Amino acid sequence: VADTLGVTKYEPPESTNAKFAGQQTSKKQSNPHFHKYTNIENFKWYPHLFTPGETVFITEKIHGTNFRAGWVPFSASTWWKRLKQQLRLAPKYEFVYGSHNVQFQDTRSKGFYGESIGKNVYAEAVEKYDLRNKLAFGEVIYAEIYGDGIQKNYLYGCKPGERRMVVIDWQHNGKYLNHSNTITLC
Repeated sequence: VADTLGVTKYEPPESTNAKFAGQQTSKKQSNPHFHKYTNIENFKWYPHLFTPGETVFITEKIHGTNFRAGWVPFSASTWWKRLKQQLRLAPKYEFVYGSHNVQFQDTRSKGFYGESIGKNVYAEAVEKYDLRNKLAFGEVIYAEIYGDGIQKNYLYGCKPGERRMVVIDWQHNGKYLNHSNTITLC
């Protein structure tokens, strides 16, 4: 039907100025180590995935906005970053955060997605949960932010102006942690 009607998905224009908090990082400046969360396949295509007696963890789907944040290896993706790396001024890791498809710079001023950090729900979660200090180098969390102003009629007990985060998965040096380790770290 989409082809017949000529319907396409709207893709907002990509920002090229990534100096500000909440400002989307351009594709050129994006860190390639900051992976999107895996698209989970439907169970119906894998009828023999689980064996009898195997422990399976089932979690609730929260209606919110997808979120990821963590310390990933520094990527010298621009001439400025390459120069800093050559002069040994570049860090070994850099903190990045964002939604499923968007990566944000780790700066703390005004920008495109909000007048200040408080209006950018992704930067707000980074600050509220002190993720820069709580996550170790090589760790990336995948989460859902929910509450006021995220998805209409899905407050999950949040008060007006309140937003919370739930962790979906945890990655350390590119490998997903098991459920028990994720719960312990949370």
